Amino acid sequence: MFSKYTKYNHKGVSLIELMVVIAIIGIMSSIGFALWQSSKNATYLDIAQREVASAVRAAQSYALQGKRLSSGVPSTYGVGFTANNAYCIYHDSFNAGNCIETFALNNGVVLRGFSAGSNVVFFNVPFGDRSSSGNITWTFEHGGTSMTKSIVIYPSGKVEELQ
Repeated sequence: MFSKYTKYNHKGVSLIELMVVIAIIGIMSSIGFALWQSSKNATYLDIAQREVASAVRAAQSYALQGKRLSSGVPSTYGVGFTANNAYCIYHDSFNAGNCIETFALNNGVVLRGFSAGSNVVFFNVPFGDRSSSGNITWTFEHGGTSMTKSIVIYPSGKVEELQ
């Protein structure tokens, strides 16, 4: 009915409409990529926080058990950072020779404020407590971002993962 009044029968989309759709898809993709990258970095921090907290709890468990080594039962077990991205479970005193298990922080996560020999916590055999007073807080950061996660180790031996 209207066909005799219109000269052209339009089918499809114009170039302008196509460019608008492509621009919208591009904007949405860039926002999605930024959110995905941020989420990935937060996940790396979560993993590092949980792994270090697990190592601290393992060292405390060794102290509570009085875990035997070939040389006998040590007087303490602990966790110490050997670099800003490496740590170990050790016995008696913190040095490389006393490391029982070694671990690494992965994916660009590092310990903030690393100072050789000062990022150490130890637990006394057989009670699993710390003889020093005050809380120990280790803060982890993902390189190039402002994201951080922390672990607090209380004198009682409680290990808390902070968000």
